[in-house]
Amino acid sequence: MHVSDGFLEVPVIAATTVASVGILSVVAKRTPAAELTSPMVGASAAFVIAAQMVNFPVAASVSGHIIGGVLVAILLGWRVSVLVMTAVLVIQAMLFQDGGIAALGANVLNLAIVGPGLGYLVYLGIRGRIVEGRERAWTYRDSVAAFLAGWTASVVAALLVAVELWLSGQAELKIIMLLMLSIHALIGIAEGGATVLIARFLAHQQQCADCSQVPRGNCS
Repeated sequence: MHVSDGFLEVPVIAATTVASVGILSVVAKRTPAAELTSPMVGASAAFVIAAQMVNFPVAASVSGHIIGGVLVAILLGWRVSVLVMTAVLVIQAMLFQDGGIAALGANVLNLAIVGPGLGYLVYLGIRGRIVEGRERAWTYRDSVAAFLAGWTASVVAALLVAVELWLSGQAELKIIMLLMLSIHALIGIAEGGATVLIARFLAHQQQCADCSQVPRGNCS
């Protein structure tokens, strides 16, 4: 759902750019450098770039695809996910012409900050807190939380794009909202499913690694 250049009016571009830069500045200042040196950061960025290469046409120069932001947030935390997703969007705009340069602020706001951010809040709200002292095993509740979080991120980001296009005079609000919502409600199912499968697999791998470090029979 990258928005290309030429579709957003200057006031919309300015507002979304200011909002994105402001939030990114705060996130960058509050993110320890150690959190960005994990090999998982690069692996997550590579996965998101690959996943977003599969585009579903929605309207002229507007496409839909899996976002991946909630998955990165589950694995690395929301602040790191914002930085990873922003880096991905910059690379896509500069190298692959996927999303416009002028519209980069809007795309970052939609796909890196608000959509995945609200999705991650859904995940935390359903999953609950981490058991003190260690991660608990992945449960059915975690799967439900991850699925709904991924679906929410996809739908929210799509609705933001619809509002931005409407404010720029590109379409009537009702028409573009219905179009984006109907398409991304379905894409969100794929987003939620991918989030569950990958997060569950990695959580299981981490649990196995933790068990290998304690005496046999003492890992539960």
